[in-house]
Amino acid sequence: METKRSELDVSTSSTTVVGLIELATHAIDLLARDQIDPRFARKLWKRMSNEAECIEQQSGELTSTLEKTLEQLEHAVTDHQADDLVHAAAALREETGIKEKKAKNKK
Repeated sequence: METKRSELDVSTSSTTVVGLIELATHAIDLLARDQIDPRFARKLWKRMSNEAECIEQQSGELTSTLEKTLEQLEHAVTDHQADDLVHAAAALREETGIKEKKAKNKK
């Protein structure tokens, strides 16, 4: 995966694996409590994934815990967005059904 950071940026990152794990864990919790938008959470996940790549390039350090936590965040975002789509589709079907009933009643 291509990152937008230059070589200089990679060598100056002070982000730690533990910091990324904690941030991802908080994002999962906030998303579960509907305190952050899933689109924002997806952007956080993408940014954290890029940062994890930078850490790995910089120090060779990337733990399975971080990988699993980022995967959990990605799944949480995807599940949340899927639920939103299901609810939106149901609302649209309901609205369409109401409009069709009104049109039939007018005839």
